[in-house]
Amino acid sequence: MARGACVGAIVVYGKISSLVATLGLSFFSVGIVNFLAQGQNLELREAVGTFGNQVFVGKWDILGLQVPNHFFISLIRVAVMHVLVRYHRFGVRVQMVGDNPASARQMGINVERIRVGVFVLTGVAGAISGLILVQTANMVWFPLSGKGYLLPVLAAIFVGGTPVWGGVGTIIGAAFGALTIGRIPSGAVGAGFAGFWTECIFGIVIIVTMVVHRFWGGRVSSWLSR
Repeated sequence: MARGACVGAIVVYGKISSLVATLGLSFFSVGIVNFLAQGQNLELREAVGTFGNQVFVGKWDILGLQVPNHFFISLIRVAVMHVLVRYHRFGVRVQMVGDNPASARQMGINVERIRVGVFVLTGVAGAISGLILVQTANMVWFPLSGKGYLLPVLAAIFVGGTPVWGGVGTIIGAAFGALTIGRIPSGAVGAGFAGFWTECIFGIVIIVTMVVHRFWGGRVSSWLSR
């Protein structure tokens, strides 16, 4: 939450691109964490089997299938955020601010507060994902473990229908984008490609989806007018 608020303040009051500010603070945070850990892996195996561990990565036996708790957590997060963005006034304001901040301000929307609030929500979501990531790795924490998810996350967002210029996008689309991108590595290997081809595929996906969004993507103003 604090990190999200920090990024939001830099973007809103420092007048810096959100993508640049997010990447910059991300690299800075990784450097600080790596410095504090002295580049060493940290083992938290004593937490295995605790209540918190079971909440995040415990499993349910459903029809003979071991379904992990973080699958249900993900579904709950998608459902809550979908309702917030699609049916709550906060979500409409977020899309209006992303589409045209000047018009949103004239409508009485506190643009700065909305933008910072979005980054705070993003920070909370990232923290939950980090907790799940560490615990699914058998409580072995790597200082640089999160960097490998940067490109797939960007690709998932773009594939899900959210371009960098704002005003467009849905939570459901982002969820399906994440599912699609998550299947690319295993799909590429299954198709006979070497594992290192996956980043090349991610790059192609990002470029193609951005081109598609630019020429065929709608704006939120047209969506609200329907």
